[in-house]
Amino acid sequence: LNLSSTRDCPLCEHGFARVERMAKVRNILRDWLARIVRKSHWDLVALVDADLGEFGLCSIEADMVIAALGRPESRAGSWDVLCANSLRYFRNLLDDKIGHHDAYAFRVAGHDEFNQSWADYEVARRPFHESWELHPVHSCFGGFAWYNASAFLRCRYDEQLRDCEHVGFHRCLRDTGGEGRLFMDPVMTTRYSKDIKRKCSSKSPK
Repeated sequence: LNLSSTRDCPLCEHGFARVERMAKVRNILRDWLARIVRKSHWDLVALVDADLGEFGLCSIEADMVIAALGRPESRAGSWDVLCANSLRYFRNLLDDKIGHHDAYAFRVAGHDEFNQSWADYEVARRPFHESWELHPVHSCFGGFAWYNASAFLRCRYDEQLRDCEHVGFHRCLRDTGGEGRLFMDPVMTTRYSKDIKRKCSSKSPK
């Protein structure tokens, strides 16, 4: 399958065609996982975009992926989706802000429809990584996400949707009992730039 990028024009016809193909591929993966989950009684499913390897061995913060499972909300079973905060310099300009890369999949209350201006200036330039609290969302991905396994099996990706495939899948989760149970973890990070270096914060989580 030709999974060409939508980065230049996610709302163009070639962009929607790519999203349709992505939804088909994700449904193949979803059905394969469903057979395993039902047989093995898994509690969680983790989805990761393989192209993260393009950005180096540390493009996924493995310790923070595990740390996310130690959050109070995780121990209490308070979420169905916990997605990564994907870091990138805005438009790859090293003198600009580090924000959330996967703005196409990112939606919150009041912003369920894709808006390029909002995505650019309220998501892709927003330093979510400076906070610790989980961020309630209607949809997100960021290259990595934890899913409650039983919730994951409730839905399929909409292959006809003219929007990001994650948006439709997460809308289904919300409509089938998951409202208020989708979050982005700002410190469970993936890096979409080799120029972003990790360092300890001087701020303590509140």
